[in-house]
Amino acid sequence: YVKQYVEEVKKLQECSDRFSKADQSFSSWTGPTRQKLQERIKNEMPAFNDLIATVESYGNTAQDTATRAIEVENELTRMLG
Repeated sequence: YVKQYVEEVKKLQECSDRFSKADQSFSSWTGPTRQKLQERIKNEMPAFNDLIATVESYGNTAQDTATRAIEVENELTRMLG
């Protein structure tokens, strides 16, 4: 499952990068439509970045839990062995 979360975070980060690059690509474009698009990106990017952080945090927690479970199993094996 952890690998799936890592992949999802990568996809979300790539999407975030594309938004930033698109915003930069349209820097010479002026007018009300450009301004509306720029405001929308500015308003929605914090929530999008929060989503990335949440998914990344969940993946890290899952990885930590899996690592601890393996450590416990290894300790039990050593104790019984």
